[in-house]
Amino acid sequence: SSGINAESQSGLSQSQLDSVADCLSISKAKTKKRATYTPKEKATIARYATSNRIVDTVTHFKPQFAHLTENSVRRWKREYSKISGADGSAPEALLVGKRGRPTSLPAELDADLRRLLVTMREAGGVVNSTTIRGCLMGLVNANLTKYGTFLKFEVTHSWLTSLYTRMKFSQRKATTSRPPVSSGAYEETKLRYHFALQKVVDEYDIPEELIITLDQTPTKFFNLSNSTMSKRGESRTAVAHCGDKRTITATLAVTLSGDILPYQLIYKGTTKRCLPSADLLPAGFLLSYNKTHWSNTEETLNILNNVIKPYVDQKKKSLGKPDSQKVVVIWDDFSAHNAPRVLSLLSMLGICTVDIPKNLTHLLSPLDLTVNKKLKDFEREACASYVSRSLADHIQHNPEVGDFKLDIRLSVLKPLHAKTLTASYEFFKTVEG
Repeated sequence: SSGINAESQSGLSQSQLDSVADCLSISKAKTKKRATYTPKEKATIARYATSNRIVDTVTHFKPQFAHLTENSVRRWKREYSKISGADGSAPEALLVGKRGRPTSLPAELDADLRRLLVTMREAGGVVNSTTIRGCLMGLVNANLTKYGTFLKFEVTHSWLTSLYTRMKFSQRKATTSRPPVSSGAYEETKLRYHFALQKVVDEYDIPEELIITLDQTPTKFFNLSNSTMSKRGESRTAVAHCGDKRTITATLAVTLSGDILPYQLIYKGTTKRCLPSADLLPAGFLLSYNKTHWSNTEETLNILNNVIKPYVDQKKKSLGKPDSQKVVVIWDDFSAHNAPRVLSLLSMLGICTVDIPKNLTHLLSPLDLTVNKKLKDFEREACASYVSRSLADHIQHNPEVGDFKLDIRLSVLKPLHAKTLTASYEFFKTVEG
């Protein structure tokens, strides 16, 4: 009633305020608790209803089942009549199927999938669209005779939503600490960045083949997403291997004309034994290693000398350009890019640079907006395939899906990862890529 007794503040008369207060004070009817019945109780009620009217059945069992409704009795009676024997035999229990639209997958397959996902999540694993699809295909491949028609089943957003709802889970995602940028500051910075790039291109008449954008991106041996399913209401979402540092750095370079240059791959290690077999990667890939797998001044000099320079020399020759023809490289404002030795090499190679503004690479870097995302898609797809194959192999030897554990040893993942990088590179070389 507080807040509804000030006639001067509301402009209403006291009688109007009293009437509103009376209406608000009426308590809402409590939601009736849904009753549950055992199969034996359902059979008992349905058996009685076969010899009596529905309304009489409800009245008869009302003292024992206060919330019994005619609709429930009518439904149980109908199911009871279907399974009753012609000789008059009556079932002792009545198992009535769930109401509502049936699931897109067969009940047994759907149940196995949900049980497997819960097991993986309880172990701290990431469960998202990628792993769900991998698990589903693994179950299908393990029993093609029964589920072969579901090999092309599409994991849509609506189906995932339905699955999460039925499992009483929700999608949870981690956030980043990237500072926000106002729209005004973004537009002004983008305009200055584009103007600086266009000025260099026009001044030196640089063709599209010699406009190169370069970017480092982390690539994981097993692409665990920062998004997973979690029980509704949980304040903490623990993920196994979420802090796994087993990644490498891939430096990608693409020209404005659409040419993809060989990758630079930086592995973590102190000897060549940390590198994958050269047979798994295309010729021209630049492999290196250091204690952190991060790019630095040495790695920047390495890619300039062994990837950028050979490409530029060959392209100048094919275009009929002189050796003095300038080249422009677009990259981020990374400290190693401004190291004295790097600047000296750039000058010697005739390369001009345009730095992408700080904190805006995710919005202005051409590779961040195109190639890098597609590379991550390749990784996720490869992970889904690996999960599917591993699960199918497990089920062939052990039908209990709850015992499934994924092998994520580096000795297993590194060759698979190398093949994924090769597949992405071959795709980017095509017209579609």
